[in-house]
Amino acid sequence: MVHSMIDLWNAGGKALAILIAIISFTILLAIIFLFVLSAWPYMNLLISLFAWFAPPHWMSFKRRGSLFWWLDILGKWSIIKVFVLLMTLVPLRLSIESPDYHSFLPSGLYSINMLFVPLWGLYANMLAQIVSQISSHVMIHYHRKCLMAAIEAHEIDAPPSTNNHPRNLQTHEFTLSSGKRAIVKRSVHWILSAIFFIFVVLVICGCVLPSFGIETFGVVGLASKSRIKFEPAKDFYSVFGLAHTIMEQAHFLNTTKDLVGLGMFASMLVITIFLVPLAQAATLFVEWFLPMTTKQRLWNMALNEILSAWQYMEVYALSIIISSFLEQIINAQCGKLDGIFASLLSYEILSENDAQCFRIETTVEEAYWMLVAACFTLGMLNHFVSGASTQKTRNNGFHPERRLNTDRWIWRKDEDEERNSGWMDRKEPCNLPVKPQFTDYYFFATKQIIDQKKGADLPIANG
Repeated sequence: MVHSMIDLWNAGGKALAILIAIISFTILLAIIFLFVLSAWPYMNLLISLFAWFAPPHWMSFKRRGSLFWWLDILGKWSIIKVFVLLMTLVPLRLSIESPDYHSFLPSGLYSINMLFVPLWGLYANMLAQIVSQISSHVMIHYHRKCLMAAIEAHEIDAPPSTNNHPRNLQTHEFTLSSGKRAIVKRSVHWILSAIFFIFVVLVICGCVLPSFGIETFGVVGLASKSRIKFEPAKDFYSVFGLAHTIMEQAHFLNTTKDLVGLGMFASMLVITIFLVPLAQAATLFVEWFLPMTTKQRLWNMALNEILSAWQYMEVYALSIIISSFLEQIINAQCGKLDGIFASLLSYEILSENDAQCFRIETTVEEAYWMLVAACFTLGMLNHFVSGASTQKTRNNGFHPERRLNTDRWIWRKDEDEERNSGWMDRKEPCNLPVKPQFTDYYFFATKQIIDQKKGADLPIANG
């Protein structure tokens, strides 16, 4: 293909060569994307297993903690295959009933139901993702417990004695690297309150209103529309509507396996897309506006991390986009009927859309964009509030002379003991550039504190 594009370019067909290159590159990206989605659950587990057993001289505490944190955040994408398969429950749930508007046809002459029935493989996949996510939380917990034990044993970065009374994060005075202080503007609190309210409205409307629609075409679609006089029909589904459809199928099958399994699927949709985002927003609201002790704040931050890992609004939104490309389901099995369909199309008995076995068309509705907006809003709130809480915890939990230092230590070999290959016990902190913090990212949301003694404004220094 590369040689063909070069030949086209040299022959003067530059526009066609560029078009082929763009299409080829898009297909390659799609193949890589699908491969990553398929291989990611196994890569996640293997990387976690390696980080769990790797000794400190292979992987430092800081790198291991950062790796565990990223794996926990990205672990939600392992379940996207389950969500895409759940989307196929809707278009393949077809009911073909005999029309009742013809007097010469007896009532209930025929009734055909087509279902997509999940089996043990799909349930095992879902349970594996749940177990993997829980194990990720356990690894992070014991990593931090091990780190705190090492800090206490070696008396590294022991926090100074501070007053542990409950304090608000919104009124906290952030200590900058220059020794100056800054607080958040009062108007920011009102803006945050409005954003929290808007987020709740977006989540509720995005889950209640239809987020995608499905229309069926082909012979199967015509048969399903025969009861409504073959008029075009389009079904719309919301998060609650999708869960309701799944439970209807569970009651239709009426077996213990389907009632329990499909009930778990429906519950997972409602919990991870509706309840968990609202709960995470509640933890961020409490983190910012309510007074909390240092211990309570750490527990609340840990709860926010767990809820963030179980928040699946992004997974649901991407699943709708992927399912919209799965138009042909049964057409591959109807290749022998292409001649018949072509004849019916030529005699104008069937339209072009219906001259096939079965095709579905998925469209994105307004509520879908509400959920996408809710995802971005929650991400912004989480970055803002968590960043402020992290800087407050760092200010209170580290000695002032160590706030500019990295937690990496340089071990130096003593020249006098070099002959015995002995290592010194002396450690020297390595001064590296300070990572951006809350007051650096959101400098526009903070204001300078006036020094009452000097009567001058203290400028806010980034860093």
